[in-house]
Amino acid sequence: MMSSGVRLHPTEDRDFWGRFVADHPGSTAFSDWEWLDFQADLLGVRIERFVIAAGGRPVGVFAAPRRSARSLVSGVLPFPFVGPLVAPELLSATIAAFRHWQLKSGLLVARFDLGPADVGSDTADLLRAAHLEVREDATVIVDMAHGSVQKLREAYTKSRRAKVRRAAREGVTVRLARPGEFAELVPHLLHETYGAREQPSPYPADVGTRFEQWAAGREWVTTWVVTVGDELAGTQVMLGRHPTAIAWVGGCLRRFRASAPDVLLCDGMLEGAVERGHTAVDFSGWVDDGIGSYKLAFGGQRYDYLGVQSFVPTIARSGMRRAIALIRR
Repeated sequence: MMSSGVRLHPTEDRDFWGRFVADHPGSTAFSDWEWLDFQADLLGVRIERFVIAAGGRPVGVFAAPRRSARSLVSGVLPFPFVGPLVAPELLSATIAAFRHWQLKSGLLVARFDLGPADVGSDTADLLRAAHLEVREDATVIVDMAHGSVQKLREAYTKSRRAKVRRAAREGVTVRLARPGEFAELVPHLLHETYGAREQPSPYPADVGTRFEQWAAGREWVTTWVVTVGDELAGTQVMLGRHPTAIAWVGGCLRRFRASAPDVLLCDGMLEGAVERGHTAVDFSGWVDDGIGSYKLAFGGQRYDYLGVQSFVPTIARSGMRRAIALIRR
């Protein structure tokens, strides 16, 4: 692939970045500068940020995680859609420019995502033709352009509406989180969620406290909790700066499953999104078919996104390693 005049320029201009993210179709808060800053600090990674320029004119932005400024491999983010935001006709040239930067910077393995708005019928084939490794994944998006809570719930499956009503009858309640509640709940929730898949949580033990400190004063960040009786049973975060709001870190503790607080928690988030004027909510992932089907029952639709890995060609690796070793002496 030739870059056709497309170049990547490192940027520190957060206002410039914000304008491009706001204008890109389907973009979410996962691409916002301050969210990337928060996550980079939380996870101990570096997130490279570039302006994409074509013919000297800015046409998009590109965020790419890296373990550190000197790391040979990409960082891994535990949330999706972080990657290039650019018009489809410039994607191929943008990837070529990125791979050129990757080679120059000594990054042997780079990772990024293409969100649902950036995936067309031939996008995966285009990337594979460029010798990139592509993982096809999915998310669930609930359309609420109608602006009606009634229409929102009419789109639920019959069984989902019944579960919402049953949970409410049994005394399950949803409300905005009070200070300290998310911090109390989320370590246990992450331990259960990742433990069920025999994986450690990617977040530090103090993620709840640090998130509450970061979220304070940001009106576009909303955190709900669900209670069963007088006990905290679960929590859900929604990032809502853009027309498409996005869910992050949510769920309920296993011991409360019989009361189905999770359905009332999701219902509360979706109702809140309608009331705040959002046109859609992205559940930020499919995870597996069971969880995907659970999300679809709220009237959502499945949309594909792509996880991409770019490897430096084997023939170039030994030379790169020698050059990097000399630089780092």
